[in-house]
Amino acid sequence: MQSITTITNSWMQPGCSLIVSSVEHTLLFWSLFRQKNECRLLLFPTNTNDFAQWSGELSQSFLGQSTVFFGVLPAVQAKNNKIRQQAIQFLKAYTGPHSVWLLVDEESAPEFGPCRKIAVTSTIVAERLEDVAQIFDMVRSVAVIQGLGVLPARVTLSLDTAVQLLLHAGYVPMRNTQAAESFLQTLLPQEISLVQLAELFFKQNWSGFLKEWSAVSSLYSDMFWISFWTEQLWRAYWVCWYME
Repeated sequence: MQSITTITNSWMQPGCSLIVSSVEHTLLFWSLFRQKNECRLLLFPTNTNDFAQWSGELSQSFLGQSTVFFGVLPAVQAKNNKIRQQAIQFLKAYTGPHSVWLLVDEESAPEFGPCRKIAVTSTIVAERLEDVAQIFDMVRSVAVIQGLGVLPARVTLSLDTAVQLLLHAGYVPMRNTQAAESFLQTLLPQEISLVQLAELFFKQNWSGFLKEWSAVSSLYSDMFWISFWTEQLWRAYWVCWYME
């Protein structure tokens, strides 16, 4: 993934840089990327007092030291839209001393005007899964997935699904190949989307959720559902945390 190489090679470059990608389908990918590359989480201000402190921290450097900040542009909300616009105007003109990386979707990217923008696809073809694995030193996981034959080469995956597969393939017990294959297949896109199931749950669309749940609940084991809902709640917590 050439765009990722561009990001890592200029990770410490002062100023504001945008990573233009689907926020919804890449949060897990970027969470692991932040862990691998030293940085601080950039939280957006929520009121005028917060903005003064926030902009001051980004404008000053202790003894000339530079810090890398990584953040996700909050969704538009009426109560914080004015502060959000102030933050965007500040970042549009930001030249340092720190390096600021901001994950934004294609719709929001034009708001930042001349800021440097690096587009990162939110999907990957399965036959290029090794490109993602190399970023996170998970090459062994690719060998496991290929050995089990659970992933057709032409299948398109979101970056988050690709990372999820690699993470789980790193510990599945290969002594029982049938169980390992069955478990990894549950992580692949299904005819009834598990992402859609989670969306119905968090939107509190109970009639739609219960209809989908009745169709898929018996297809997976209890342990799978415990893992699935734990991860969904964990990700939802951090999305809410980012937005606040």
